[in-house]
This record gives sequence, structure tokens and C-alpha cells, in this order.
Amino acid sequence: MTPEILIKTIAEGNMTQEVWDDLLPQVKDRVVDRSNLDPSLHEWYYRGVRVQLTWLDGSTSEGYLSRTTGWKPVYILLKKRSSINSGSIIFSGNYAKIEVMPR
Repeated sequence: MTPEILIKTIAEGNMTQEVWDDLLPQVKDRVVDRSNLDPSLHEWYYRGVRVQLTWLDGSTSEGYLSRTTGWKPVYILLKKRSSINSGSIIFSGNYAKIEVMPR
């Protein structure tokens, strides 16, 4: 895929799994759209600490921050570090606060 076609594909919102799978790793890194990764959560994700999230409705969830793969990743809250199932999706503005859990 030429750079021109790739740019057109992304601009038109036509990124598909097939297009993604055909991209070289160094190209994928340049086209990943990180706009759904809340910058205020980066620290907790990279530190790998257990956190408690308070949702807007006042309920709480505990776990570890992880993130999805692909061209438009999001943060997710997993119960355990080794979890492989879905967690709660975390966007900027859908939670009230986040705190580190004591060890």
C-alpha cells in the first residue's frame, strides 16, 4: 500500500482489519490514533499499579490499567494483570476519579 493510499484510507475513515494487518510495524506505529487514550491515565498504566476507579454514578471498580491493541486503542480496567477477557473501557470523562490501591 502506498503512503498516498494509506493516508486516503485513514482520512476517509476506512481503516479495516485487513488494511491494518497489511501494514508494517513501523508504519502501524506512525498511524495509530491515540486520541482515546486519556493522558491523565498514562502514569498509572506505565507504573502497572492496582487502581480504584470511581465512576460518574459513584460506583467503584478495582484493577489494573491495560490498553487495547489496534489502530485506535483505549484504556481498559482489568481485574488481574493476567486477565485476557474484556474489562471496563475507560474514556476521558466517563469516570470521576482514580486512586492507587495500597499494597
